[in-house]
Amino acid sequence: MSAKRKAVCAAALIGVAGSAAAVPLDFTGYFRSGGGTSSKGGKEVCFRLPGAEIGFFRLGNECDTYASLNFGANLGEVDGTGFKAAFTMAYGTQQLANWEQSAPAWRQAYVEASDIGASLGTPVLKGASLWAGKRFYKNPDIHMLDYTYWEPAQGPGGGVDGIDAGFGKFSYAMFRVGDFEGYGAAGGYNPGIVNGGDQTATVHDFRISEMPVNPGGALTVGIDLIRKNNHSGAAGRHGYGLTVSHTQSNLFGLPGSNNAVLQVARNAAALKGFGFAGSTARRNEWLLFDHWTIDSKDLPVSAALVAGIHHKEVEGVTTKSFFAGARPQYHFNNVLSIAGELGYQQLKEEGEPALRLTKFTIAPQFSMGRSLWARPALRLYYTYAKWNDAARDAGSVVCTGRDCGTPVDAFSQSTSGGSYGVQVEAWF
Repeated sequence: MSAKRKAVCAAALIGVAGSAAAVPLDFTGYFRSGGGTSSKGGKEVCFRLPGAEIGFFRLGNECDTYASLNFGANLGEVDGTGFKAAFTMAYGTQQLANWEQSAPAWRQAYVEASDIGASLGTPVLKGASLWAGKRFYKNPDIHMLDYTYWEPAQGPGGGVDGIDAGFGKFSYAMFRVGDFEGYGAAGGYNPGIVNGGDQTATVHDFRISEMPVNPGGALTVGIDLIRKNNHSGAAGRHGYGLTVSHTQSNLFGLPGSNNAVLQVARNAAALKGFGFAGSTARRNEWLLFDHWTIDSKDLPVSAALVAGIHHKEVEGVTTKSFFAGARPQYHFNNVLSIAGELGYQQLKEEGEPALRLTKFTIAPQFSMGRSLWARPALRLYYTYAKWNDAARDAGSVVCTGRDCGTPVDAFSQSTSGGSYGVQVEAWF
């Protein structure tokens, strides 16, 4: 290589390095990991009600190692509009050995342009953002159930977010989800495209948020329209979903937040807002729940409470479920606390006996602060669960491994059991 070419290459490398240095990365994440055993020996176990769709009471009831790592970069600003890129990589393992391979999933990969009104000179878009890619889209959840109740973004998309409508913030997003195979703990996390991608659904998500309706209270209303978008002759249906959410701060004068939610879905729409690509089922479904958290650094006690009813009718077959639980936590000081969780779930399919599961956990823990949300938290836990004969006969109540995908045969004839161990949960 000539001296001149070497100089050009060196200058290019310095330029690339300088560009990278000028764009610092933000790094945040979440992870949990732990180990233990059960009342019958072997690996730690978890307890899930067969057929229940609205999550599970998670304290002392997670049998995997899971991590979600987020990377972001502010790319710059032009005429008042800022640009940033965001990525999320996630993985999960079985908690079996020191070396466990896991195929990572790129959960997020998108770019957002913030305050697009500034560069366009459009006052109505001041503070609004434009985005495109693969994204967690708002994703409100019930933490103690590990259940995200509104997540229409089951595929890539784009939209405009945070338009000031005077009485609230308006957002619109469009997502595409396709029919696929091979997803889940049993089949791996590498979905295969079915028949050349002939069955897809388009989700149009409209929502108005931050609408003040009472002192300390705000309303969010959203509609998800599902439109089949299939190749000629492929099966599918349209659908729609409705979500109404009221958030109240300091309910009854207690510090914290209360969230009351009603969701309705029909035909090809899921309660969570995404679409069932290729579905031809006639579906009517609704969910009503209340999630209340009480939390203050000035109090020795914090708590989370939840209760809800789920009703589903698919092709004339009705399933009803109910769940209720509480997670109180007593803080001895700014580091040491003890958490307890009691949860009850019931599911009744038309013409079948009711399935019931009660789960209790006690967990002393060290955490970084006096709060329900203080993390990291290092826990010792003991979990006891009891279920009825109908739940035992309906499928595996006791499971272990990633996403609890492995039945534990030692409990196949039991209606109660326990598990104990150690766990760390952290976010940053």
